[in-house]
Amino acid sequence: MRKPGIAAALVFVGLAAAAGGRIHGQSAKTFGGSADDSPGSILIAPDGGIVISGTTQYQGAAGGTDAWMWILKVGRDGRMAWKHVWECYSVSDVFKRSSAVVAVPGGGYLLAATMLPRQGSGLDSYVFLARLGSDGAVIWEKKYGFEGIGAVVQQFGIRDACPIVDGGILAIGYVQSGNGDDKDLWAARFDWEGRLVWQRRYSGPGRDEGFSVKEESDGTFYLGGRTFSFGAGGYDFWVLNMTGQGDVIWQKTYGGPGNDFLRSLDIAPGGGCVLAGESDSFPLGNTNAWVLKLDRTGAVEWQRSFGGEGGDWASSVRATADGGAVLVGGLSSSKAKDLFLLKLSAGGGTEWFKTFGESIGPYELSNESGQAVALLPGGGYIVAGTSDLLGIAGQDFLLIEVSPAWDPYVCRFLKSARIDSAETLGLTETSTALVSATQAVPGEFASVEDASFVLSTRPICPSKKKKPRR
Repeated sequence: MRKPGIAAALVFVGLAAAAGGRIHGQSAKTFGGSADDSPGSILIAPDGGIVISGTTQYQGAAGGTDAWMWILKVGRDGRMAWKHVWECYSVSDVFKRSSAVVAVPGGGYLLAATMLPRQGSGLDSYVFLARLGSDGAVIWEKKYGFEGIGAVVQQFGIRDACPIVDGGILAIGYVQSGNGDDKDLWAARFDWEGRLVWQRRYSGPGRDEGFSVKEESDGTFYLGGRTFSFGAGGYDFWVLNMTGQGDVIWQKTYGGPGNDFLRSLDIAPGGGCVLAGESDSFPLGNTNAWVLKLDRTGAVEWQRSFGGEGGDWASSVRATADGGAVLVGGLSSSKAKDLFLLKLSAGGGTEWFKTFGESIGPYELSNESGQAVALLPGGGYIVAGTSDLLGIAGQDFLLIEVSPAWDPYVCRFLKSARIDSAETLGLTETSTALVSATQAVPGEFASVEDASFVLSTRPICPSKKKKPRR
């Protein structure tokens, strides 16, 4: 049963200020509690607000660390419009970013997430769906998974979901069985009432996972993930183009001799898709952010790697109307990590590159990382990430708005920077044998219990322009 009196439990401190509280206006803020907080996905609402999903940690009753899965909306004025929270009892990286929010036609939202129930409950990880109205009220909640313990436990995990023009959502992630070595890319279609239409697993002999999914204008879908079953060696980018019924039209791998991890994809203007992730196959340093543009047949139109001497990665990519793309991710060095935002041209060239982080001279003082990026209708970008210094405590959720006419004096943490770029050499593109199977429909379980928690907010950058010192 849901606990009473929870609706007002989430408190955002300091959001009432007119100038300092605005999100839409160039600004940056952190949201967080007493432990680590992390965003999963962001969505620009029809009214211009921002809907965000994520997790936050808290001290469990047994002395361990448990977690809440949450979804909230921040209005155009920077105030929290509504929120809802569920207990998910896991704080591993697998579950921190395992959620997706989709807008429902006619109003409202559908949250698709991975949950881990309390230890000893007889369940392993499961798929969780919740339908919310435009006002944030929960209309229904559903869980899908398998009962069991030991080697026969089935784990389901959702990494991403996209709306389907014909209705419902297509979710992507993984299913794991046996002793954990058998992990397959998993896709499932649900209608707007949360009913499972079909689900399939796609695999080879190794470990395969899905991370991102989008619908093409012709009604087909691009599924992006990583595979250890096929390719040039190690993990490789893996892209499948399939019908609305889950039948594979084509599928290819992209990579080199090292490990190549796809994290995100988006539909490109005119068709095809743009991919983003990380690779240590073609290093400028340790690992690098890697971006590829594919046509509708999966052929590579262009691809670039970006980075410095440390480990760098791209977490999220969005195609832009000019044929280019914008990426968000992280740059690491021996001192700390910075969040980066990178704009590419239609041909893959660098138009501009920004980093976000706290430093004094050569000394890095904090760790920031970008997790998701969304395009604002009037131009500009909303970035969701994390920071371990600029917030309340621990690792906090960071929300940044970057206007089209970027001004370095608005936010001292957001800086222009240089990044090395190179066309990747030695790329291997392959089509491989694939096993596709329809899996039995799992059982539906009772709704999870709601939980109360408090997040605070701290404005990092004002939305009013500051003049430089003379």
